[in-house]
Amino acid sequence: MKTMFSKILFFLPLLFFYFNLFSTTQNVSCQTDKECGIARKCYNNVCMKKKEFFSSYSVVEVSLGKNDPTLLGGLIVASPAKNLVLAQFKITTEDNSGKFYSFDAISFKIKKCSPDVIFSNIKLIYDKNKNGKFDSSESIIAEQKIIDTNSVKLETDISKSIYKSGEEENFLIVADVDFAKSEIPSTALFGVVVSNKADIFISNGGTVDFKPVTLAFATFNFEPSKDYFIVEKMKTLKAPVSWQEINKPQKMLLIRVKAIDEDNSINSLTIKTSDGSAKFGEEFSDISLYFSDNNLSASKLIAKKVFS
Repeated sequence: MKTMFSKILFFLPLLFFYFNLFSTTQNVSCQTDKECGIARKCYNNVCMKKKEFFSSYSVVEVSLGKNDPTLLGGLIVASPAKNLVLAQFKITTEDNSGKFYSFDAISFKIKKCSPDVIFSNIKLIYDKNKNGKFDSSESIIAEQKIIDTNSVKLETDISKSIYKSGEEENFLIVADVDFAKSEIPSTALFGVVVSNKADIFISNGGTVDFKPVTLAFATFNFEPSKDYFIVEKMKTLKAPVSWQEINKPQKMLLIRVKAIDEDNSINSLTIKTSDGSAKFGEEFSDISLYFSDNNLSASKLIAKKVFS
């Protein structure tokens, strides 16, 4: 790859951490049962659980969502970034009772490499369709507009906190993120961290146990102001699952390139296959390079190599 600049920004960092789940009870003032949502009632102006509707015992597992930014790519973003999806995680419960549990709150820390990285309007979204995007039809279940500390606790709207046991539910952490200065360095890194000292709070009608969880939410990077040509690996593509699919053309790699402040060009691209990718006389017949959009549509062929 040949460019007009000597500096190329490659970005593939991940941030690993652990967290624990604890049970809690949430009581909120009310005037009517409707304000309390399903499985609760308004009693003496306080939303109370209808205990018979909640599971008496739940085993909870929290894991990375299948459309988390670490898998979709696009971790180098322009400033300001509005409604940026910082993380997707899923909650599943090993409980087939058909009853409910309450997702009451989440605590996390903001990690950033510069005080000039500014967070605001942090939201917790119920990602109903599990696509990892903040769609306009999806519910904001918790929100904090002004962020004046690196520790955040989002308590869910009590009318939107109840979920059915035995089903997988996905959630997003979304925020507006900006850089306070006009000159942005290449080290403007940021993300969110649920640490050992922070919690996800889940309650039911009895006891909540949880499985050990290891997560790796994404670390993002603002695009530098100048002198960089960005090369970034994007969405992880699915491998063929059957031998009938193997001999068809396969989408192998998606990369994003961007020249920041001057025109730039890619004159060549070297691709190496992994060890063991060709076995028993089978091999690549040709490799093609296309311009593509975000939907992985190959719009224009720009290079092709045929192997004899």
